[in-house]
Amino acid sequence: RLADTGNVQGMYNLAMMYQYGFGTDEDPRQAYLWYRKAAEAGDADAMYAAGQCAETGYGTDGEAAEWYRRAYEAGKTEAAADLERLTK
Repeated sequence: RLADTGNVQGMYNLAMMYQYGFGTDEDPRQAYLWYRKAAEAGDADAMYAAGQCAETGYGTDGEAAEWYRRAYEAGKTEAAADLERLTK
């Protein structure tokens, strides 16, 4: 319910539920979509997770480097190594 009201932590938690099948069937596409919604709302952890999904093709074929860059700029320091690896 929180995710549907725009609560960023709720969106991130719902994405994790879809990714790991907690309380629902695993659904890579839904996981990525909810990570992306939370990421677009400014959550650095969700930006990083969206980057990981994009890099591995989990639920999307999106731009991993872009999400890692945004995560790093939002304070997720471990994203720097992933960004560097992809842009070399």
